[in-house]
Amino acid sequence: MGWGWIGDVCSSVCSCVKSVCSGVCNALSSAAGKIAGLCSTVGPALTAIAKIAACIPGCQGVAAVLANIGRIATVISVITGVFKQDERIEDIGERALQAEEQGVTLESCNGDFKAYMEKVRNLKLDPDKMHTANEQIMAGCMVAEQGIREVNPKLSTIGLYPLAMFSDLCSADRLKKWADIAQRMDMPLSSIAKFYLGSNVFNAIFPEEAKKANEMDGQKAAVAAEKELNPNANEFELNDNIAKSKTNIEDILKKAAENFK
Repeated sequence: MGWGWIGDVCSSVCSCVKSVCSGVCNALSSAAGKIAGLCSTVGPALTAIAKIAACIPGCQGVAAVLANIGRIATVISVITGVFKQDERIEDIGERALQAEEQGVTLESCNGDFKAYMEKVRNLKLDPDKMHTANEQIMAGCMVAEQGIREVNPKLSTIGLYPLAMFSDLCSADRLKKWADIAQRMDMPLSSIAKFYLGSNVFNAIFPEEAKKANEMDGQKAAVAAEKELNPNANEFELNDNIAKSKTNIEDILKKAAENFK
């Protein structure tokens, strides 16, 4: 399967959408700027994905994609113990935003993430200062990514963000299986995203993550996950389903590029 053109697709999609979702992207940038000391790469990544999502015909919408990203971050945060089982990323994000306004930051906690999370969880929210859902998700993802990287950097979720545009691929069960297999294989979770997206598009969005992610390892992990999730399926069916997922992603990005030349 030829994927050499996808880098150009990503570039053309990203370059033509400044006006399409400027409001959303401005809100995300604003939210990212309101929190100091947490993972700084989340803001640019979410903004890039929002721009691409806004250009995909038939996409469920930027807000839905951001919600899917929040769900991805939540699943991995619970697995790593960063979030408690019943915690919502929007709530954590709102608390982090209001905590910042009250001077509670990671730096004020001397870089102690556990101490920071304790203060964030115990913060009394002001109902008159609530932020938008997009801002909450942005802030929540920054908190989640910071915590995940401290607990297990290889389970960083940022590389999975683009897959949120293809929600059928990122079920909770599959995410849990990916995390389990990534730990067993001692590989970055982002390698799986690099496999599904292809090196060119993944490298275009995440040049730094691309240095750590390995597409071949991602393929092995993706196949292993499908085998464990579908133990009664034969090898041909599994490989066919994976190939269809990759082709679907390729087709969607290609249509986006064609529509916005």
